[in-house]
Parts: sequence; C-alpha cells; structure tokens
Amino acid sequence: MSQRGLPFEAEGYGAAMTPSTAKPTTPRQADAARTEPKPETLSLFEREMRDQVAAARDAVTEAERRNDPLLVQAAQSHLDGLLDLARRNGVTA
Repeated sequence: MSQRGLPFEAEGYGAAMTPSTAKPTTPRQADAARTEPKPETLSLFEREMRDQVAAARDAVTEAERRNDPLLVQAAQSHLDGLLDLARRNGVTA
C-alpha cells in the first residue's frame, strides 16, 4: 500500500509514467512517428478511406473548374471532414 493507503506501488506508477512509454502529444508529432505502409498491408478501411479522399479532392477540383462558390464550399467541407476522419483513425490520405 502507498502512504495514502492506496493499493498500488509507487514504483509501478512511476514506471508507467516514464518517457519511454510516452506517446506523441500533437498531431504533427504523431504524423511524423508514422511510416507509410506497403499497399498490400493496408486494411480495407484504409484503402476505402484513401479512395474517398481522392474522390473528394476530385470533386473540389471540379467545383473550382465550374466556378460555383457554393459547390466549392460544399466539396471543400466534405473533403475536410474526410481528412479529419482519416487523421483521427491514423490513415495518411
């Protein structure tokens, strides 16, 4: 028991908090820590996510070509949402 009567050892807690077990704290650090996987190791989700992002980028390009501000805004918003989802799930798109 600890000094406060808690059922854990101080050294176990201290070991859990060592820098060797720390994970990157910012998205940029997390992105830098990742490596690009080989295509054959990509999961179905990762392949689908990349396909979705590519299609959304094409939609933004087409909307800009048509010079329609509302369509550009909608397409860009959709792309931003997909990129955010990919980032949160560890997929580089």
